[in-house]
Amino acid sequence: MSSNPHDVPLMVSVYQKLFLWLSIITLIGIALAFLHISVLWLVIVLGIAFIITKGLIVFESFKSLLTGRHVIVIVFILTAIFVIGLLFLPVLNHHDYIIGTDDISKQLLMEQKDEGPHHGD
Repeated sequence: MSSNPHDVPLMVSVYQKLFLWLSIITLIGIALAFLHISVLWLVIVLGIAFIITKGLIVFESFKSLLTGRHVIVIVFILTAIFVIGLLFLPVLNHHDYIIGTDDISKQLLMEQKDEGPHHGD
C-alpha cells in the first residue's frame, strides 16, 4: 500500500464497501438462523458457505496489504489447522468425563427401566 495522501479516499471507500457487504451477509445469516432449518447437513453447508464468503470478501479487500505469497499460504494453513481443531472439539469432549462420576443420562435410563411403566396407579 502506498503512502500517497490521494489514496486515502479510495481506501475509505474500500472500507465502507467492506462494512456494507459484511453487514448484509451477517443480516442474511441471522435471518436464516430464525428459519429453524431442521436438516442438519443443510445448516452446516450454509454456515460454511457464509464463513467462506465473508473470508473471501475480507481477503479481497486486504490482499494489497500482503506483499508475499508465502504469507498468504501460511495464513491459510494456520486457519485450516484451527478450523479442523475446532471441528474435533466436540468429539474430544464427548469422552471427557470427570473421574468417579457416571453419565447421568445412563443412570436416569436405568432407573426408568427398573421402575417400569406407570399407568395411573
